[in-house]
Amino acid sequence: MNRILAALFSLICVIFPFDARALSCYIGKDKGPVTMVEKLPDDLYVLASMQQGGVIWESAAIRQRFYCWSRVNEPVSFWVNPRKLPVGEGVEVAIRYNGKLYRQSDGSIPTGFSVTEWYLTWYEKYFDLTYSLVLLRKGMAPATGQTQISNYSVFQLDGQQGINGNPNQNFNQLINGSIAFSRGTCDFRVGDDRKVVALPPTATNSLSAVGKTSGRTQFSIGMQKCDVGVSRVTFSFTGDADSDLPVAFRNTGTATGVGVRLAKADDDTALGANGVGNTATEPVNDGSVRLNLTAEYVGTNGRPSAGSVSSLATVSISYE
Repeated sequence: MNRILAALFSLICVIFPFDARALSCYIGKDKGPVTMVEKLPDDLYVLASMQQGGVIWESAAIRQRFYCWSRVNEPVSFWVNPRKLPVGEGVEVAIRYNGKLYRQSDGSIPTGFSVTEWYLTWYEKYFDLTYSLVLLRKGMAPATGQTQISNYSVFQLDGQQGINGNPNQNFNQLINGSIAFSRGTCDFRVGDDRKVVALPPTATNSLSAVGKTSGRTQFSIGMQKCDVGVSRVTFSFTGDADSDLPVAFRNTGTATGVGVRLAKADDDTALGANGVGNTATEPVNDGSVRLNLTAEYVGTNGRPSAGSVSSLATVSISYE
């Protein structure tokens, strides 16, 4: 009797793993390809100056049909960075799915699909996914150097309970290429770090209505000696807002009912002292960038009085 029980117990132990949860996913059909490779751009740079969480690169939208099957009815999930390997200093991978960014820390990411269709002895499902691949800025990044990336898995399709130990049965989205590191900054053009703009004298009656302007003066601020990899520079303006007309910069001189309006020269879009529309982005060409601006008096309450006008605007710089 003891021998029969021992033999029966041994048989159960051998058979049981056959029904364990193990989802398999392929491109297009059963036993189809389990990898697809996206090549990174040739001139991909990681800027040490870029803000944490900034997008270094994002692929075009990828639309792909998949086939998944399992012995049990279970949901299909994305698992970002399934091997839990670093892609490079200062960089992490992510995906954008249904308009939202997902990282490794998000764990099991629902695709919205499950293997629900019973066939012979298993459940299966054909479905389409549309997603994009993303590289994000994270942690400390070196100012120079380069990292080669070879068949790095951005995500794996698998069950929501965890990652299958056999990647040959589950689709992995791979990337290949290299990323270079750069300090990622520019220098102010000489004299532009403390720019003084002189407005011409004007009559008070030219500012007799709220929002009426006078004395428009064109000027520019620029950056030079931009590091390799810097493609765009964003200028952000802040300052004390006028209490009656918050888009205007407050006058600290003796005139009343007057502020200073700052705007982009190309389209006259106001750069608000109150933080509304206060940024302008320009491309870098041959290592330099220039932002053309205008400054002018603006009536703030319809009752201007004569006197001096002085305002201060602070500009912050960010790089892409």
